[in-house]
Amino acid sequence: MIHDLIELYSDYLLSSFGKTTATGLSNLSDDAYSHDQVTRLLS
Repeated sequence: MIHDLIELYSDYLLSSFGKTTATGLSNLSDDAYSHDQVTRLLS
């Protein structure tokens, strides 16, 4: 699961043209990953 989130996060950063946020990634993934999960990954 962590590996999948890391892959998704890196793809999100590479394909984004604007600001990237943990909330934005959570919304993009249809809440498959919560804002808190993304934040914990980055801390």
